[in-house]
Amino acid sequence: MAAQFPIMSASSTSAFIQAFASDRIYASLPWLLEPDDSAFEAFFLNCPLKEISAHQIFFFGGQRQVFYIESGLIATCFGRGDTFDRMASLFRPGTLLGAPKAVLHPGKDMPLMALALSPVSVRVMEEAAFIKLLEQDRDLKLRYLMSLAKHHERQIEGLLVCGVDPLPLRLAKLLIVLLELVPEDADAAWKRLTIDARVSEVAELIHATRPAVSKVLNAWEKQGLLRRQDGRLELACDFPERIRGLLIQDE
Repeated sequence: MAAQFPIMSASSTSAFIQAFASDRIYASLPWLLEPDDSAFEAFFLNCPLKEISAHQIFFFGGQRQVFYIESGLIATCFGRGDTFDRMASLFRPGTLLGAPKAVLHPGKDMPLMALALSPVSVRVMEEAAFIKLLEQDRDLKLRYLMSLAKHHERQIEGLLVCGVDPLPLRLAKLLIVLLELVPEDADAAWKRLTIDARVSEVAELIHATRPAVSKVLNAWEKQGLLRRQDGRLELACDFPERIRGLLIQDE
């Protein structure tokens, strides 16, 4: 069964905002896109369903299709190589993968690739049908273009993180962003990240090497900031506050 991620927005109580308020430039969160307009769900409801297994890399820049993500989490980057390098976006349930290309560059091949960070379920609509849908509903098209501008801000913020921040800070920001997808549980001492990403994949997301990321994770594990259970990472409930203090000490 595909991993389920609740649709949440970055409120003023967001763990990321609290930990890194002074570091943000363009957006409240790097990478993680807000859900698109809820009206799209009904339009995609009868479209073909496609299941994507965790760890699968696929090239969507050459496809004439738009994908509505029903469950799971997808990371995207630019390129056509064999490896996934430097993440641009995180697509959660309720977001549209391939829609910006369809709207802004219809019929054009682009070097865009995606990595499934968990089992993913998507509904698939042909690009021409999606464009026609927006032309028939101009209010929906306007709302989508407005959300697209916000998406771009989060993409820029994420690229700045990968291009400017040192590795420990990049990794901390990624883990705290992933915390945004974990359901709230006030009594939980540990918060389990609901992704299936390997350490090598985490390293690729933040433009780092597997040994370097493993070294940082092992150090944080010894300090009680995180632990590994059944192949998944669990973060201490106070991870955002403690990691911020630790990174400041190391500067």
